[in-house]
Amino acid sequence: MTPRKRGRPRGNERITYREAASILGVTETTVTRWVKDGYLPAYQTDGGYHKLWRTVVAELRDDRKSAESRESVDIVDGVGIGSSCTAKRDEREGRF
Repeated sequence: MTPRKRGRPRGNERITYREAASILGVTETTVTRWVKDGYLPAYQTDGGYHKLWRTVVAELRDDRKSAESRESVDIVDGVGIGSSCTAKRDEREGRF
């Protein structure tokens, strides 16, 4: 996974890490790690809370779904079975 550009998307709803985790189908810990590693941009409010932009999270979700679809095709075709499948998942989730 490549780091995403930092910056504020215009006219975008801000959401919590918990909401982002629900949208992405991962844990809050994973969202926190992705923000820390620069894969998911976030910002800190004046009150000290960290927020994410819904459209950026939705874009990442769509990218992940697309990657999973390609991986499913590989598995059906007999490619990416076993350890290489695990390696693809780890790479996609930012675990190298």
